Amino acid sequence: MFSPIASVNRNCYAINCCLGYTNTSLTFTLAGFLSSADAVITARHRNRINSESIKFKNDKTYNNTVTVQCYSLLDVLIVIGTRKVDYFSLDVEGAELYILEAIDWNQIDIDVFTIETDQHRDKIMSFMKDHGYKWLTHLTGDDILVNDATSKHFILAKHEYIYGDRRCYSNPREVLEIFGLPCEHNDM
Repeated sequence: MFSPIASVNRNCYAINCCLGYTNTSLTFTLAGFLSSADAVITARHRNRINSESIKFKNDKTYNNTVTVQCYSLLDVLIVIGTRKVDYFSLDVEGAELYILEAIDWNQIDIDVFTIETDQHRDKIMSFMKDHGYKWLTHLTGDDILVNDATSKHFILAKHEYIYGDRRCYSNPREVLEIFGLPCEHNDM
């Protein structure tokens, strides 16, 4: 599972571990990009994995399990020398809330999230609101949320979200409306 992710040419850290609570491990069902932690897998997602198995008939690891060591996001950030995250994309096939609940919010500053919310959306949205995040928009399967303390600095451009002088999110979709935030449209 890690090799295809690590081989993508991105300017970021790639770490082969589970984000969660330190000194824990989780068992995952391997299913390509549908892989999910057994502790949080829903019946709907399990059915999807089973129904997709024919597409992976040559993959000998499909539907097998593997146990992965978990580390807290804080531990990972300390190792790389920061506690500040400009943009966090969270898409982990149903374990999004588990990871969010494991974050030490008093120790880490995260400006923008894209969170897959097709499972547990109401709980995730409530949790993020309780932690000071404001909803920007919904994309197919994902919601974009911004830390309310930094939301005044956002400009929505035709192909990217910009925070100050940093690109936070690239999206080649039509210009999206942002509700309730001071923003300007930029036709870059």
